[in-house]
Amino acid sequence: MALEYSFLMHGLLSVAAIHLSHLKPERQEYYALQAAYHQDSALPVYRRVVTQVDRQNCHAVFAFSSAILQYTLASTQFSHFFLTAKPEEVDGVPKWMRLLRGKRAIFMSIWGWIEDQNSQMGQFVSQEMLPADPTVNPDDLELVALISLFSSSANDSPERERELQIYRAALHELRTVYSMPYAPNSTINVTMAAFLWAIRISDEFVDLLGLWKPEALVLLAYHCVLLDKSKSRWFIANHARGLLSVIHRNLDDGWKTWLEWPFAEVGLMAEPDLFGQLTL
Repeated sequence: MALEYSFLMHGLLSVAAIHLSHLKPERQEYYALQAAYHQDSALPVYRRVVTQVDRQNCHAVFAFSSAILQYTLASTQFSHFFLTAKPEEVDGVPKWMRLLRGKRAIFMSIWGWIEDQNSQMGQFVSQEMLPADPTVNPDDLELVALISLFSSSANDSPERERELQIYRAALHELRTVYSMPYAPNSTINVTMAAFLWAIRISDEFVDLLGLWKPEALVLLAYHCVLLDKSKSRWFIANHARGLLSVIHRNLDDGWKTWLEWPFAEVGLMAEPDLFGQLTL
């Protein structure tokens, strides 16, 4: 397939190069540059093709979208963002989450072609979404504890009540995806579950996360625990730890008590250094 579509070939080579940059730290800069070159070569062609997806090219487009997700996760986990991110400088939504949501928007109308068992990729992507019971997740009580954070009060304005509803819906989705790998006969693994939350949350929640709202950041921190369960995958590795450090740095002290469980689960010690940053 990659021989037929040049953008996919460049996409696969960019992932191979960024993987080599992790495997060979002594040549990290060289391979990172090679990865960026192939990514830059692929994107203009991909952007043209994605405006006219059909039954013939949809599998190549889908494969490339998966490759760019791996590339983005791998290339940002130790990036400048994790060292200096501030609300006034950076969008609060991780880039890979926006990519996943964009991917959903592209493929919603053509998913039948991709999932077709007779198609090139159908056997790899067809997954049965079983009804989820949040209580099968051994960590569900930790998530249930967040409900109190989104409780309404008599003095809440209609705008505040709507915001709380958005958080409660995002928490419901988080509890749902956490439980999926534990459901009997489930074909959803923890990596897929972590990515599914980014797809299932509402646009309104994403907007609040983009504004660095503390409630949204706390929910993202609890999601990091699920993401960290996939740290054995090279393109995820310490991404959750880096993301948690950014969240910690951008929450006021009164909110940081909500980070105790996520920090403990990923093995991160919250010890601010002399510069007010997190010691990893």
